[in-house]
Amino acid sequence: MPTGSAHVDPTQLQDLVPGVPTSAIAELAASSRTVTFARGKTIVGGDVATGPGVVVDGTVRLILRSADGREALLRTVGRGAMFGLITLFEAERGVISAERSIVAVTTATVILFDRLALLRLAGRHAPLAMHIARNLADSASLVGDTAGQLAFLTVRQRLAAHLLTIAEHGPAGRGVAVVTQQEMANAIGSVREVVHRTLHELREDGLVRLSPGRVEILDRKELTDTAFGVT
Repeated sequence: MPTGSAHVDPTQLQDLVPGVPTSAIAELAASSRTVTFARGKTIVGGDVATGPGVVVDGTVRLILRSADGREALLRTVGRGAMFGLITLFEAERGVISAERSIVAVTTATVILFDRLALLRLAGRHAPLAMHIARNLADSASLVGDTAGQLAFLTVRQRLAAHLLTIAEHGPAGRGVAVVTQQEMANAIGSVREVVHRTLHELREDGLVRLSPGRVEILDRKELTDTAFGVT
């Protein structure tokens, strides 16, 4: 459940959805709401109503959940990232085999859009439609990259690439991924024991630091070279 809800500030929304006419922003804001969620709370998915939105503040993670309860963490995103856009076209896609969820990693504030209002405005305003298209293209690219990793990369490469995708950026090329070994295994199509061994290899190579439920990236460049086979 959200910890707070408020009307949407059109000025704030304009900053998050740049290039859209002021009149469209005002109309979109009037049909939307700003909601704050505590860390660990589900924003979209499960028993929570689904719908499109944009991150105002904080960090959220995108998760796929299978029918047998397994979860795969796809990515972690922050301010300005749109989510739930596939719900705009859900009626055209048929049955969904995997449940999609958006979960707050930190205390997170998001703007939740009214689906029909967003579709209507996108049909009238090309800049808004293009903004939605760019975000959908980014999501499609993620899916393609994930499929390629599963098909062609080693476990070490897949794990390195996944850590780079989900880690929050930090100073000096570092970053922190708040994730368990089982979540990593689910996400890269492996098992926890193999992930455990590979993580310790990355640690011995000086690329990461490990602690319970956290992986700190110590050298983003070297981890990127590892992920994509650069020698």
